[in-house]
Amino acid sequence: MPKIDLAIHFFRRTVFYLLLLSLGLNLFLHSKHLNKEVTGIHTWRQSQTMWNVRNFVRHDNNILNPRISSFNGGKDNLYRYEFPLMQ
Repeated sequence: MPKIDLAIHFFRRTVFYLLLLSLGLNLFLHSKHLNKEVTGIHTWRQSQTMWNVRNFVRHDNNILNPRISSFNGGKDNLYRYEFPLMQ
């Protein structure tokens, strides 16, 4: 194999392991907070995010079609607001 192919393979493997390590460390550091109730002064925003995630799981996994929580009479209940990148 040429040296360039080996270097690219080593780089990709290193990046993969660094991302995997970063994800594992992130989950470990946040594990004590994942099962906590929604509390604090930002409960409205946190509960809205929780409802959005719930609706994505139950109804439609398309992040371009966020749905509101009140389903009423034959409408698709799509609600266009900020792009849900952080939700």
